[in-house]
Amino acid sequence: MICKNELGIEVWQLFQPKQIIYFATIEGNKPRVRPVTMLCQDDRFWILTGTNDNKVSQLQQNPRIELCLPLENDNSNGYVRISGKAIIVQEESLRRKLAENCDYFHNYWQDTNDPGYTLLEIEFQEIEYLKPGDMEGKKFQV
Repeated sequence: MICKNELGIEVWQLFQPKQIIYFATIEGNKPRVRPVTMLCQDDRFWILTGTNDNKVSQLQQNPRIELCLPLENDNSNGYVRISGKAIIVQEESLRRKLAENCDYFHNYWQDTNDPGYTLLEIEFQEIEYLKPGDMEGKKFQV
């Protein structure tokens, strides 16, 4: 779980088992942002991606990431913005478990031994939450 305080619980409830987020990595001194599908499973966050995707080589150089989950409520917008790091997962049992619970896995990879399959675990370190309708975001450490 993100955080046991009231704000952390509210933020945690915004995450779905599978959703599109905006995911930023660093290439040299430039940020690179793209939409990706993030899975939430067993109170942890994951991204399944292609080994040859630019984000993987960028993460091998610098594991620091930021992600953004846009929020919308009536006519107001907000977001959850998270800073942290991405870890390339080698553990076969985790790679298999996530693959088995990912409905699009076989659209891209043969099996978990496919060299084109990379599993990333996202570790949160700092969260900024701007609730739709609020004027100021709140930050907290994880």
